[in-house]
Amino acid sequence: MSARLDPETARRRLYEIMGSDDPLDDRIRRALVLGSRFLAVENGHFTSIDASDDYWRAAVSTDPADGPFAAGTVIDLAQTYCRLAVDTDEQLVLSAASEQGMADDPAYREHELECYLGTPVRVDGSTVGTVCFVSHERHEAFDAVETMFAELLARTIERELEHQHAEDRMARLDEFAGVLSHDLRNPLNVAQGCLESVKETGGPDDFEGVAAALDRMEALITDALTVAREGRPVTDYEAVPLDTVVRDCWRMVDTADATLVMESRRTVRADASRLQRLLENLVRNALQHGGSEVTVVVGDLPEGFYVADDGPGIPPDRRAEVRESGFTTAEDGTGFGLSIVQSIAEAHGWSVEITESEEGGARFEFHGVDTVEAAE
Repeated sequence: MSARLDPETARRRLYEIMGSDDPLDDRIRRALVLGSRFLAVENGHFTSIDASDDYWRAAVSTDPADGPFAAGTVIDLAQTYCRLAVDTDEQLVLSAASEQGMADDPAYREHELECYLGTPVRVDGSTVGTVCFVSHERHEAFDAVETMFAELLARTIERELEHQHAEDRMARLDEFAGVLSHDLRNPLNVAQGCLESVKETGGPDDFEGVAAALDRMEALITDALTVAREGRPVTDYEAVPLDTVVRDCWRMVDTADATLVMESRRTVRADASRLQRLLENLVRNALQHGGSEVTVVVGDLPEGFYVADDGPGIPPDRRAEVRESGFTTAEDGTGFGLSIVQSIAEAHGWSVEITESEEGGARFEFHGVDTVEAAE
């Protein structure tokens, strides 16, 4: 067995490992190998824990792929010592579990681990898991240097996770800032057009158009900010007649000489505001690529609906990339439209399939949609 690292060398190597540019999981695994060697234990694990669902998962592990706690292994939280560390939110130290009152504990009965040194890991104030080191053999009592090193390792991983979460949040906020500015363009153009008409005629219908466009802009801002902050799937569903929401979206988009063919009279369960945003983006996409005289058809599927047009269509080899934020083939396009469609569908739990319409244009099919009933 190799000689134990001295504490200063172990700390220096830990900082070198976690400060490298390697993927985070690789860095965590190397840190766990270092910790296992420093503590003279069999294995180390970075665990993901959900106390509400009672599961323990080895997110990163030094166990081999066929080991009992290999990376990806999921077990009942009740059968782990980690539950005690999470419950108390304190480091748990066991060097001879069977002699420390743990012989009847479910974790000992199931895995017979004599040695356990586990430290809770917190991200944004919430405990998300542990960093733990284990052995089936008894261990000499851990001294203060060893427990402090285990604490340091956990806190170092914790900081990296918080940094990663902060970067993810910023990326989502950047994307939603682009989405928001993109979606606001339609009602803003409607309002500007109505105001130009007001200057000439002063008709009350024009004022109503301005008011409707401003209301829609307010709804878009509120909805986008909610999604950006929460980042959660749709939870508040309501019965939405497709006919109604499609015609509302048609009024919010400058459809020029385009034609709407409404073949669906179905009612679906959805977030009405987000569904309208989805449809507005599909209508705008049809106009952008099919021209001002494009025909848009909305129809039913056995478990969903579709939106099709008679424009140039989307080649099969481009159907994956058009869903990505920033991808566009139009000179004045922002590239957010179809990625918005994709994200809103996913938030509802729907799948999206891009195919060819009967006229050779684009057809977007939404599957897994909870329908209420067809209107009479």
